[in-house]
Amino acid sequence: MRKDLPSCSPVTPTTGTTQKIFRNLIGLKKNVSMILVMFFLFSTSAFAQPAKIDLDQARNGGNAGPNPISPIDWVNGNLGSSNSHYREGYSVPYRARINNIPVGTTITVVFAFDIKHSGRNALDYLTYYRKNQPHTGWLPEHTEEAVDPLLGAQGTYPTPPSFFTIPCPTVNATYIPPTALSQPSSSCANLGQVTDPPATPAGRNHAFTIWNGTISNIAYVNEGDLNAAQSEARIKVTFQANAGSNGDVVMAWGGHIGSRLDWGFDAGGVPRSAGGISGSPYHMRIISWGTNTTGEQDGSLPNLGNTDRSLSAAAVARPPVCDDTYITTNATNPLCPNTVISIGANFFDPAVCTTPAVQWLIPPSTNTSGAVIVGSNTGSTIQVNSGTGCGAFLIQYTIICTEGQITCDTTINVVDVTPPTITCPGNLALACNAEIPAPNTATVTASDNCGTPTISHVG
Repeated sequence: MRKDLPSCSPVTPTTGTTQKIFRNLIGLKKNVSMILVMFFLFSTSAFAQPAKIDLDQARNGGNAGPNPISPIDWVNGNLGSSNSHYREGYSVPYRARINNIPVGTTITVVFAFDIKHSGRNALDYLTYYRKNQPHTGWLPEHTEEAVDPLLGAQGTYPTPPSFFTIPCPTVNATYIPPTALSQPSSSCANLGQVTDPPATPAGRNHAFTIWNGTISNIAYVNEGDLNAAQSEARIKVTFQANAGSNGDVVMAWGGHIGSRLDWGFDAGGVPRSAGGISGSPYHMRIISWGTNTTGEQDGSLPNLGNTDRSLSAAAVARPPVCDDTYITTNATNPLCPNTVISIGANFFDPAVCTTPAVQWLIPPSTNTSGAVIVGSNTGSTIQVNSGTGCGAFLIQYTIICTEGQITCDTTINVVDVTPPTITCPGNLALACNAEIPAPNTATVTASDNCGTPTISHVG
């Protein structure tokens, strides 16, 4: 053994050193686990989708484009005559696609729609999303387009929708001249039921429809001012997303297009409905939403951008009016008493009124000649006796079309143009210088078409 080399002794680790190494390894594992948990939570928060709501309206095919489009296209853009066809008295289908909202939380959305635009009546009230019946009188003729509110919507909707009744407006217009009935409450209360195609929800004329959610309340925030040139009504819908919906909800409803058949005409004969003006007078929009019962934008849900959706007046066909009609007869006005005539009602353009049914009436308060309808009072042509006396009568005709119902009238005068007839006593044979008897008008008779003539002696 060399003495210049140091001797090597084996080193034995102590028990305390081993425990320290294991403690460090365990601590490192805990730190890694904590980092992974924090990363997962950060990732979940960073990539979670915010709540959103989108408003769509229905294009169903226009004059220059495909007609019809069935099922309808849901769009954000304007509805014009090149892509849509509606009629006064129909309802425009709308839907709201709502995604990523908290489940089981009360949410309220405030919608607004223009009831007046440029001084005319625009959208009157809300209805069921399918209210375009009867769907006839179009070129080309076709059945009503299918409306599927779930078409292209994000999420899954395994269960049928639920419904909530939309309230009718209670504030009516005070126009001069007044409307025939109180409007819009009368129109809303008498809204006809709709018939759904097979395998779709049952027809409900005032039903607000929701998928994956439950509505607890629908109420007007305000009904607007019908005497203003420009005004909107606001209505709020309070609901919750159902369990299992993943926060995806769809709502659907319709906006009733004001009709001149309801609103009538102003003193100048101009229809009060908005169908005859230029531009896009029909508007629907979302005002606000929040996790509350007021719909106040309280910061609980994202702010809204521009949600206004518009419909052009050019895409809205008007119903038939009396100026579309004319009367035919085999006689001239005025008539002689006791004259039987044929009288008929016709349209200048037959396409204005599909499958017309005509009912006739002579209102008693207007009948001073004693005119009567001879035979049936229905049909495009009827027979009328002008009556035994002179005077006039109003002939009223109601035409029921698939596009609407109108009541028109015309006045017919009864004038005596034939001289009365007279019957005198026979000649008398008298001797010369005989006394001539005094005139006796009682021996003279006379008759006339209008009343009883007066007989007097002149000489």
